[in-house]
Amino acid sequence: MLSLADMVADIRLDAVAGAQGLAWRLSVGGDRATAMAVALLPGERAVEGVMTVAAALAAIGPAARGRDLDSALLAAVLRADPVPPLSAASSVHPLGVHRIGAETVLGLAPAYGQIHADRLAALVRALAGCGATEFRLAPHHTLLVRGLRAEALAAAQACAMRERVWSTQDAPGRAVSVCAGAAGCAAASFDTHAAADALVAEAGDLLDGSFDVHVSGCPKGCAHPAAAAVTLCGTAAGVGLVLDGRAGDAAAAILPADALRPALHRLGALLRARRAEDETAGNLIDRTAPALLASAYQGQQ
Repeated sequence: MLSLADMVADIRLDAVAGAQGLAWRLSVGGDRATAMAVALLPGERAVEGVMTVAAALAAIGPAARGRDLDSALLAAVLRADPVPPLSAASSVHPLGVHRIGAETVLGLAPAYGQIHADRLAALVRALAGCGATEFRLAPHHTLLVRGLRAEALAAAQACAMRERVWSTQDAPGRAVSVCAGAAGCAAASFDTHAAADALVAEAGDLLDGSFDVHVSGCPKGCAHPAAAAVTLCGTAAGVGLVLDGRAGDAAAAILPADALRPALHRLGALLRARRAEDETAGNLIDRTAPALLASAYQGQQ
């Protein structure tokens, strides 16, 4: 089922069906399962509840997030009904082909979550030529395409591929968090999209989703603020390899940007040679000594 259950938000409203009809569960700082419950509100008070939370965030300051709020205090201010627990809800990623009722819907995602306007316009024209009648924005940087007949899906997916847009769940680049890079940000020191493409080309079979990979143009790490198993980070000295850390952490090794692709080839070859049958790449990286990974990256094996 396509839903917003797995989307993290500072302020959430989740519809809840009850004996008195539809109500809204107001919560803060998380997804459906992890957000802190505030109040259960009837429809006519939902806007009031959201504005109360927004005012509390504004009072803390511009850097405030939903997780910084006191949910019990907000509940007391709103004097609303107690909040019932929500049942577990699964959420299917919008990318790929979905059957919704009697309709076939195609979910598309720009490579690394970014696309130039001219490419997007070309994609829309091409999809319209395949029979698409409507486009809807969806979570996870995706676009839902309606109106395609089943026999037109393959042609539509080919159109997407030409414009560097993913149309299947198994696109290996989905496992990589990538910022805009030097093409879109003055703080970035190298072409992060080219680096991600090289990573997919040289080690795509290892990008199985079992570990986080981050390509950051600078130490700010905007695309993935948390720690990742493997990070390629742009610095004044070159592209650093950060292991099990954030973009701004100390690099295990640094190379010039033009030496990156051979380095990724060496890393891929090393990990494939060490990989056990049916082993996830995440487990493989965990049991491989950081010094060995750094040596492969620098070509010192």
